Amino acid sequence: MTGSEADSYYCEICNEQYDIHSLYACYQGHFFCKSCFKQEYYKGKEQRCPHLTCNAWIDNAENTKANRGEPVRISNKMFPQPGLYLDRERQKNSNNVSNVSNFQLSNTSLMSLSKRPLHCPHKDCNRTIAVSSLDSHFRYEHKYVAFIDTHLEARNGLEFFIDDVKLNEILCVVIINIMDKAEVHPVISRTICEKSSSLVPAKPVLVVMATRLQLSQHEQALEKTDDTADMCDCVAQPPSERIFVWIASNIVTKFSYTLAVSTQCNGIRVKYYGPLLTLNENCRSLCAEGKGLILSENHLSGMSGNGTKPLILDILIHSTEEASCTS
Repeated sequence: MTGSEADSYYCEICNEQYDIHSLYACYQGHFFCKSCFKQEYYKGKEQRCPHLTCNAWIDNAENTKANRGEPVRISNKMFPQPGLYLDRERQKNSNNVSNVSNFQLSNTSLMSLSKRPLHCPHKDCNRTIAVSSLDSHFRYEHKYVAFIDTHLEARNGLEFFIDDVKLNEILCVVIINIMDKAEVHPVISRTICEKSSSLVPAKPVLVVMATRLQLSQHEQALEKTDDTADMCDCVAQPPSERIFVWIASNIVTKFSYTLAVSTQCNGIRVKYYGPLLTLNENCRSLCAEGKGLILSENHLSGMSGNGTKPLILDILIHSTEEASCTS
């Protein structure tokens, strides 16, 4: 956040503009509106700056200015541009990234996006975050979740063990950033947005998620034929488990995706194709509607050797036009 004229500043968290009377500040120049600071970070802890590289004492911005002079910025923003933290390997191989001229983006400005928060899908996180800060949130708060920088129609494969997917818990398998050749950063200065008075396209951040669901007897009956369902009425069936895998974006896009799970020797392969979903949709409802890859108990036991062998997860992201031509 940078200062502006007439003691007006931007909050580091919500990116809204406030006068100095409505802000907290540390002497290093990090500003936070009182609402964001108390709700998201303070929660009874020591009154220190929530910036990851700061940890200085924080006070009302007026007091900070009176006691120490004008706060001076000496470090980066709390949520910096993801481009500043690109993997070295991606920087070396930037020439391999294809030029996506028909990049399908939501025509929504970052200013409106910041006002529509979403809940972090990670199982151990209850934070409500800005749509445009999802990438930075995972890079800072959930560092062990893998990141993939890729482009449309590129195959991305990884190994995973089904035992890592727990019952009724959402596992964030990997975060996907779709990159174009020009390396356009998804986070753009709010000041530039306001001066240009134009809508800035926000880049989608995709989250590959998996969960294990236990189906009730009624849900199991709906999956069977009428004859089989009549047989189930006579004999009580134990609850059946499914692993559900899907991909969701922080914003609405025109993308579609393909998910495929196979054994290491490609002996068995289960595939799903469908439109890209959005975050915070109910996974049980999505599974019931078949809007993702579903692995049954037979798949779980047969493909993974009862969880002892890893499976291969293949991920492809398509544009609507390209997918419609190849499907």
